[in-house]
Amino acid sequence: MPSMDEEREVLKTGVFLAVFSAALLVGVGLFWGFPWQVSLLFVVVSVAIAGLISGMTLAGVRSAARRKVLTHGALVTWAGRNEGRFGTAVAEFTGDAQGWEVAASPRFRGELLAVGRPQGVEVGVACSVEDVGEAGTAVTAVLWRQTHTTSATRDA
Repeated sequence: MPSMDEEREVLKTGVFLAVFSAALLVGVGLFWGFPWQVSLLFVVVSVAIAGLISGMTLAGVRSAARRKVLTHGALVTWAGRNEGRFGTAVAEFTGDAQGWEVAASPRFRGELLAVGRPQGVEVGVACSVEDVGEAGTAVTAVLWRQTHTTSATRDA
């Protein structure tokens, strides 16, 4: 789930938005001489909108965290079924007991990494959650290389 810092940041931003909009509307109401009832109505509406924006942003943060957790579980399961392993940094895959020597690749990066050997083919999977505005989205790159050579022709 999302870290407390992310949630706290969203809530602080929402409070700031509500206070700023309320102060601005009170100032405009006093400057233009609106009745206090109209100014109060505008303040209530602006605080409600700020609360709605904060709630939607918090839902997006939680959704991105949920996707990351689900991706983590899927990669751990995949690596377990394919004689592989799971990690969160490329350094975890070099020089280990299973003989993984993951070459430096700009595609094999991210927050969640896994390698495996399904059907004799060495496969690396990299997943990261990009921060795109209010919600994150999972980006996946699949890398593969064969562990044995094959002939250029196929039997018909």
